[in-house]
Amino acid sequence: MQKSKVQFKSQKFGFGLLESLIVLAIMMILLALIIWPFAAFRNGKLLDGAAEDILSLLHEARTRTLSSDGAAAYGVLFESDKITLVPDNKEVALHNRLTISDISLTGGGTTIMFKRLTGATDENGTVTVSLAGDNSQQRVVAVSAAGSIGLR
Repeated sequence: MQKSKVQFKSQKFGFGLLESLIVLAIMMILLALIIWPFAAFRNGKLLDGAAEDILSLLHEARTRTLSSDGAAAYGVLFESDKITLVPDNKEVALHNRLTISDISLTGGGTTIMFKRLTGATDENGTVTVSLAGDNSQQRVVAVSAAGSIGLR
């Protein structure tokens, strides 16, 4: 009997440049699909936080006016990048990705002042905070003539 010799060809295992680029492209697409919702979530939370800051400062101004703290009337001054409690000059800066895009108050001013004893205001209206460069995502804070404050 003859012994048969079986020869195996050696096979090369590995990745070429084209395969590596395809894998890299697929990983980048998957990464983008995963990160996109987190960016939208972050933007929403930034807007929610800014709206809460505005509501908080407006409530503080109204409460301090009604309690006759320092025998003064308090209010809030709105600027594109910050809000300020008047007359204390307590400033709250907005995140650099946010801006106050619209201030629509009676009389056309940028300050809401509350009246002593009633807590009402002559500067009622809305203040809109939005993403800088993207007004499609926004939060609107409304103040009525009676002084009630809320989100719209």
